[in-house]
Amino acid sequence: MFESGEEHYGEIWYELGGQKIVDRSTIEEVVLEQIYKLAGVNVPERASDDAFPGYPLATQPKHAQALHYLGLIALRARRYDTAAQLIEESIASKREAVATAGR
Repeated sequence: MFESGEEHYGEIWYELGGQKIVDRSTIEEVVLEQIYKLAGVNVPERASDDAFPGYPLATQPKHAQALHYLGLIALRARRYDTAAQLIEESIASKREAVATAGR
């Protein structure tokens, strides 16, 4: 679907010191591995397991349900305030129309 008809579409060329490597990956670990390989350097180990290694973040959101319902309550309250104001304005304009017609 997204591929082009070109033979080298999506290729990323790495070149260092006369050596070349071609890859299509844009994942950080793969890109760094290719650069280290060209530089002749061993790939360092990750600092710790605390670092987030990828997406999506597999964790439960804290207080999401409460925030969701508080947001709904706030939206409903705002809507009802607006509706109440519209009703009050409508009643006031009708009273004014009746009072003006009665004169």
